[in-house]
Amino acid sequence: MREYFDQLKQVPKQEFIENFHLQETDSKRRKQPDGFSLDRIPEHERESHNYFKGRLNQRGIDNLILPSHIHPDRTNVVDSSGQPFNDVIHRFSNEFTFENSPCAKKAHAQLSHFFDKSKAVQEAEFIYLCNNFNVSHPKQYSLKWTNKLFIGGGFHRLIAYGLFIEQNGFSPLKVYYCEVN
Repeated sequence: MREYFDQLKQVPKQEFIENFHLQETDSKRRKQPDGFSLDRIPEHERESHNYFKGRLNQRGIDNLILPSHIHPDRTNVVDSSGQPFNDVIHRFSNEFTFENSPCAKKAHAQLSHFFDKSKAVQEAEFIYLCNNFNVSHPKQYSLKWTNKLFIGGGFHRLIAYGLFIEQNGFSPLKVYYCEVN
């Protein structure tokens, strides 16, 4: 699945873990730590996965699957088996507004904070993708997805990026990639 990225460079596991932990616990970035994501860090500490940093390309976007995502208000943003990224972005563009979805409100806030059409490559602090859904979000995907990428961290930032490229055209995105052998 390395073909879903350009300029892929292997990074030390510790760099990945430190950035993942910082993203999920930094009070400047979030009101409270994301318990679900924090629960994933010990697995990364234990296992011997390969970690990379690179630019997600269009082929990667076309093969990206988002996990089930439901907000406390019961807004079903992504179906229980997961959905293709492009389908979810289409729904966000047509169905969700600031008034009817806390998820849309969060994504739109991050859109203006992170992304800029004057940049050739987009970056949104920490987003990580993985080639194995059991590592990224266990029990959040259907077994029907094969040879796909799965998001492991940075859901709302990735939605914001999708809204950005829908409005401005494709621009690569810097991400971390966890490769499970």
